[in-house]
Amino acid sequence: MNQVRNLVLFGLISFSMVSCLSSPSKSYYEIRLLDSSVISSGSKVKKRLILLKDIEVNDFYDDYRLVYRESKYELNYYTYDFWTSKPDKLLKKELITYMNAVQDRFVIRDEFDDRLPAYFIECQVEAIEEVDRRTGRFGRLSMLFKLFDNKNGKLLFRFSFDDVQRYQENRVSSLPRAISIVLKRNIDQFIKKMTNYILEETNDKKN
Repeated sequence: MNQVRNLVLFGLISFSMVSCLSSPSKSYYEIRLLDSSVISSGSKVKKRLILLKDIEVNDFYDDYRLVYRESKYELNYYTYDFWTSKPDKLLKKELITYMNAVQDRFVIRDEFDDRLPAYFIECQVEAIEEVDRRTGRFGRLSMLFKLFDNKNGKLLFRFSFDDVQRYQENRVSSLPRAISIVLKRNIDQFIKKMTNYILEETNDKKN
């Protein structure tokens, strides 16, 4: 009887150890927009300060876990795949770094210094997710940007996008890169439109 009990106990311990050893490890991801070829020329004096306010994220996406969509109606979280920070902080940090690196007319910051900002940007994330379709897997990012005059609070213009990037690799580790590509593609358009708008408004194109 003791031998049977010992065998059962040994079997349970062995099963427990195998289960622990076979559990998937957690993975952590970031969004990256810059590469070594992106360098600010420094040829122009930075003139205006623009404040990037805290980014608002729709509730379901305001989470460390990566999100995937199986249909129009069904969303889920990955169990073992996480952002290193919640999307609001992750995106804000990368946007400020990138926007300051690729243009020289403005300083983009997330807090006040000794100067008041000339403008401020509000930003919302409607969706940041993997989309599973019959044709493949896609990274999807949907965002809204608003530029305001800080003196009077007037809304100057809006810029929004809902864009996807397909990836061939059938693994979730490809999602952050796809999201990064979508963000860079669209933030470049936003920077261009914002710059043109401000320079036209202030008749500063030749400066």
